[in-house]
Amino acid sequence: MEADAMTGPKPPLHGVPVSLKDQFGVKGYDSTLGCAKYVNQPYTDDCNVVKCLRAAGAIPFCQDQCAADHDQYGGNKPNIWNHQES
Repeated sequence: MEADAMTGPKPPLHGVPVSLKDQFGVKGYDSTLGCAKYVNQPYTDDCNVVKCLRAAGAIPFCQDQCAADHDQYGGNKPNIWNHQES
């Protein structure tokens, strides 16, 4: 990595692994937003958030997917702290 070879100060997030929500486009990877119609359509460029993180030295290592029980699929997540609100 270029930042490892730097002799001066390193970027503020140098080497920090970051997990991104699926909604952020990462070059070469799908960002499906939980919809099957977006599968196998990898982004051709990083979104601005990812560009900023990389410029600060962060290392995107995974994308978190949308929850299967999202409202779109007919339900809310239960409130584990107050079952009466579920």
